[in-house]
Amino acid sequence: MNCPVCDSASITGKWVLRDRFFAVTTERFKTYLCGDCGALFLDQDHVRDRLAEFYPTHYWWAPAGAAGRLEDFYRKWVLKRDHLSFVKRALGRYSNPECLEIGCGSGTFTGMALKEGINITGLEISTEAVAEACSQGITCIKTGTVEDAVARGESYDAVILFHVLEHLCDPREFMGKVARIVREGGSLILQVPNRSSWQARLLGRRWYGLDCPRHVCNYSSEALENLVASSGFRIERTETFSLRDNAPAFVSSLIPWLDPLGSRVKILGAGKTPGRYVSTLRGLLYFGLVLAAQPFAWLESLFGRGATIKLAAVRENQGKRL
Repeated sequence: MNCPVCDSASITGKWVLRDRFFAVTTERFKTYLCGDCGALFLDQDHVRDRLAEFYPTHYWWAPAGAAGRLEDFYRKWVLKRDHLSFVKRALGRYSNPECLEIGCGSGTFTGMALKEGINITGLEISTEAVAEACSQGITCIKTGTVEDAVARGESYDAVILFHVLEHLCDPREFMGKVARIVREGGSLILQVPNRSSWQARLLGRRWYGLDCPRHVCNYSSEALENLVASSGFRIERTETFSLRDNAPAFVSSLIPWLDPLGSRVKILGAGKTPGRYVSTLRGLLYFGLVLAAQPFAWLESLFGRGATIKLAAVRENQGKRL
């Protein structure tokens, strides 16, 4: 077995992990560490044909009740100042670029970007997520995979991948296909959890960013940069601060039962209905702890060790690379 990110044979066993956050399986999974790029990963052959069973019903976030409305407001507020702001800066040199967001889930970002005037389409493999997006009036999303886009001969000025690469068994193959649908000189914009972060090192196997077994590959900054460069892209900008993701990851790592999505999935999976008052109080407590954790999240990112990595890269002219 070689590293799925850089193909190195220099790997060693690391931790044995369980599904700590959604409890869809009681199985234990061994992780491996690449001695060259620093990626931490599961045995791809062990999980490749089983990935769908690790995603619980109701995995895709949807607003429900007072707590859901509060979370919906917060998610959109931080998305606008975080992800959307980053994407706008990365696309600043274009005039009305054609964009594709792969793995857009229930379409929160896609719908927001569309309202902001970005010419964007979403692509999502989950029919449940697409149905949820449509129920919220987000109709610019289609069901499918990057393979479908390649087969149709599609091409875009920018492809956006927010929290996609960590879910893949074969990231190098996937990125090769992404490169085929990004026009030369076009942009790749992505985000993944950063296992080089302070909180990842502090919390170890308890870190939320590992999310075993749904996160097959966990990237160090070096691993991600190598993957992007080897796929024909030149990195232009990186950030390790995320207003939406970094502080919440820290809180959910320490107190997993407070995590809004995880608690909702477990309650609905047990056939119960979330209590309105309990959900609201839980949501307010979680929100307060996230606010309290923001200074730490800002500090670790100030040293380039934030809990996520966002980057924007340009697809190089193929003739220049030869």
